[in-house]
Amino acid sequence: MENHGAVSETKCTFDVFLSFRGEDTRHTFTCKLYDALWLKGIDTFMDNKELKNGDKIGPTLHKAIEEARISVVVLSENYADSSWCLDELVKIHECMESKNQLVWPIFYKVNPSDVRHQKGSYGVAMTKHETSPGIDLEKVHKWRSTLNEIANLKGKYLEEGRDESKFIDDLATDIFKIVSSKDLSREMFIVGREYRVKELKLLLDLESRDITCLLGIHGTGGIGKTTLAKALYDSIYKQFDGTSFLNVGETSNPKTDLKHLQEKLLSEILEDDKIHWRNIEEGTAKIERRLGFKRVLIVLDNVDDIKQLNNLAGKCAWFGPGSRIIITTRDKHLLDLGEVEKRYEVKMLDEKESLELFCHYAFRKSCPESNYKDLSNRAMSCCKGLPLALEVLGSHLFKKNVDVWKDALDRYEKSPHGNVQKVLRISYDSLFRHEKSIFLDVACFFKGQRLDYVKTVLDASDFSSGDGITTLVNKSLLTVDYDCLWMHDLIQDMGREIVKEKAYNKIGERSRLWHHEDVLQVLEDDNGSSEIEGIMLDPPHRKEINCIDTVFEKMKNLRILIVRNTSFSHEPRYLPKNLRLLDWKNYPSKSLPSEFNPTKISAFNGSPQLLLEKPFQVQLLFIFHDFMKRFKLLDLIT
Repeated sequence: MENHGAVSETKCTFDVFLSFRGEDTRHTFTCKLYDALWLKGIDTFMDNKELKNGDKIGPTLHKAIEEARISVVVLSENYADSSWCLDELVKIHECMESKNQLVWPIFYKVNPSDVRHQKGSYGVAMTKHETSPGIDLEKVHKWRSTLNEIANLKGKYLEEGRDESKFIDDLATDIFKIVSSKDLSREMFIVGREYRVKELKLLLDLESRDITCLLGIHGTGGIGKTTLAKALYDSIYKQFDGTSFLNVGETSNPKTDLKHLQEKLLSEILEDDKIHWRNIEEGTAKIERRLGFKRVLIVLDNVDDIKQLNNLAGKCAWFGPGSRIIITTRDKHLLDLGEVEKRYEVKMLDEKESLELFCHYAFRKSCPESNYKDLSNRAMSCCKGLPLALEVLGSHLFKKNVDVWKDALDRYEKSPHGNVQKVLRISYDSLFRHEKSIFLDVACFFKGQRLDYVKTVLDASDFSSGDGITTLVNKSLLTVDYDCLWMHDLIQDMGREIVKEKAYNKIGERSRLWHHEDVLQVLEDDNGSSEIEGIMLDPPHRKEINCIDTVFEKMKNLRILIVRNTSFSHEPRYLPKNLRLLDWKNYPSKSLPSEFNPTKISAFNGSPQLLLEKPFQVQLLFIFHDFMKRFKLLDLIT
């Protein structure tokens, strides 16, 4: 029997669910496998409770199995002794059948035939279950049939004497290849997908396998360049020896320096996560040497600097014949500098396409409901054919009554110089206060950061992050991708503009400061205020700042303090007690201010020495968070 080859399309909380018999492998094989998966960034559920025979499988475990992409079942010698394990296996099999989930059996020093036909230790265990007082024989029959079904799946067999470490490394690599699915646009609704992708394929001339072709996709922000590039990528990536889709212009992400992007490019193409080098020049040489004979597909998304193109795909000769390099950018001149001859300009949607896209988000169908036709046409005309605006406005008006529609459109149309930002602003204005705070925090500080890390900080600020983030996702103001929070550049710009509006000429009275020049000015001039809730000081080059040691004293309501790449002339004598996040790795002292008692902090990134002079309960708080982080129960440090 062949295993189900497709990873589940349902919403997944974990990449992998580990099913195992604790007494057999918890502290040996399974623990080592968990660590190997963790090191590859694979979110893995491993139940750490010691469970007794007769215990019932609980709702938490049910949910973890249902929301995992893959279940890995470690079938060890005494696995069938546990009724808990067998119930768990039945649930895994049910999800395989009903949700098309992938199940991967690992025969750990047991013969697959013994599991399939319940011989040896498995036969003894099943006979013991059948003769247990008060046993439900129908349940035992279900266990037997499930063991048979699972053992018939294609799995891995670790025989006695085999190198266990290599087996685990190879297994983790194989799982990584499966969970890192290449399909990028499967859940996206793209108006005119087929004919637009067809036009792009013609430009790529995929039949010509003796040349390397560069294609530039350009157009204004929010027009759908990335979406279209993902659809094109999904339709052709199987034709290449290796592929990579890189967002190279994500300036708010600390991991988008050119060296890291070069390493990621080669890692994705060669499917090797152990690739590292010292500098950009070495990276350029290795890309050319390792890919010179491979037919590769590379998408460089959101390119905004010619250095990115030059150091990631500077010359066609770096790649094997038949390779295709796709660049998306807002800057048409950048394509001139890169000598990219083949180009595709993404145009605004026409009226028919605009209405179809808007209705998809406003009604979840391709045409408006009868009593919303005129209003839909008004909404469509507001967005001027820009897909991002149509998506955001449609999502905002979904399931709203006619009066809400009229009010939103009236407010927009009364603006004498209506533009896309005002369309996007309609969704923001409709948010509750805590939802607005979450949105602004992400726009200013947390775009590209891990979801659980951000939720930890937001929850500590009493913002009810779960419901708030769900609302923002539903309104298309946020997206969650690979467990990280993202938002479109135009939406981020809107959020930051909202912060500026409230104190346009008084930087020290803005609620959030993220631009390093603004932060440096406020700190050096000591003109901060109680209005400031968050500060991120992260200049592109290391800075030395001369400010007084009580510079944070006026910022009583400061919740978020992120300081990177900066040297302070004096150690602070005061930090606000309201802090929820303190991210200051090179803090200019071996201890925190004596009067600072950080009982509200939920996330900390700094030297452990800072805690030595704090009260015992505060030390315990940080030790607990360090433990949680180490075992990937929380990602407090990004």
